[in-house]
Amino acid sequence: MNLKIKSIAISAVISTVATCSAFADDPLALRILKNIDVTSLPGSFALKDVSKGTRLRETQFNNYTTDPDRPGVYLATDKSNSFIYSVEILTINSKGVIICFGDFAMEGTAKTLTALLVEKNKKGAFVAKKEVDMGDECIITR
Repeated sequence: MNLKIKSIAISAVISTVATCSAFADDPLALRILKNIDVTSLPGSFALKDVSKGTRLRETQFNNYTTDPDRPGVYLATDKSNSFIYSVEILTINSKGVIICFGDFAMEGTAKTLTALLVEKNKKGAFVAKKEVDMGDECIITR
C-alpha cells in the first residue's frame, strides 16, 4: 500500500469518527426536537405563523435543556420562557420513531401531550405522520 492510499484511508477514518462524535452529545430526542417540522404537527401543537417545512430550531423556541426530573426528556423554551415543547422517545420501529410530544404554558394550565409517529424526510427534518395510542406511556403525571 503506497503512502497516498494510506493517507486517504486514514483521512476517511478520521472523518467518520468526527462525524459520529458530532452526534455523541446530541441524542435522538434532542435532534428530533430541534428538527421537527412544526407545520406537520397536529392541531394546537402546530405553530401558525411559519412557512411550510419550518423546523422548531428556526423559531423562537431555541433554548434547549433536559428535564431534571425525567432523564431522556428534552425541552425547548421560547425566548420569553412562557412556553415549552418537549420530546421523549417512546419506541423506535420500522415505521419511524414514536415520541411523546408535549406543549406546556408556563403560566396557566395549558398542558398537552400526545404520542406521535415521526419520520425523517429527505431534507433531514422530522415530520409528524400521525398520532398513535401508546396507552399511559405518554400522559401528564404532575
